[in-house]
Amino acid sequence: MQCLLRHSLGKREYNVKSDAFIKKHDLFISYSHNSSSYLAKFLYGQLVDHGLSVWWDCVSLGYSKNYMSEIQKAIKLSDNFLFLISKAALKSPFVRAEWTDAKRYRKNIVLGLCTNTSLRIPLELLSFPFIDLSTICVCNTAIQKLCKIVSERREVERLIRPQ
Repeated sequence: MQCLLRHSLGKREYNVKSDAFIKKHDLFISYSHNSSSYLAKFLYGQLVDHGLSVWWDCVSLGYSKNYMSEIQKAIKLSDNFLFLISKAALKSPFVRAEWTDAKRYRKNIVLGLCTNTSLRIPLELLSFPFIDLSTICVCNTAIQKLCKIVSERREVERLIRPQ
């Protein structure tokens, strides 16, 4: 199914294939819809503008009877995994399943801290790098840092698996 959809984010429009979950992406965004939807939307637009291929459920996940399976495939096919950490995300069994899959598939995991309040981050996540996304003031720096992490991962992949 190669249907092309138009998805509008604010003033930007992106053409997205309805089977976007099948292709390899630079980055998968994991978050709680209850707390970080606007941030995920903002990051998606910014990262796409920086030339990254980003998997975000609101754009990339087509209609599916088994969406958890499609999400799992997308994680497996993404090089990097951005976990937008919030209290709601830490409580969500769906988000937990996503970052558990990312760990199992040995993805390059980056933690995006969405709040400046204290959070109980699971010990198993504390070894991963983090970026501060708690205020708009630090978002541009965080986006630059995230782009650098993704480009470094691309370079490592290129060296390990030459064409």
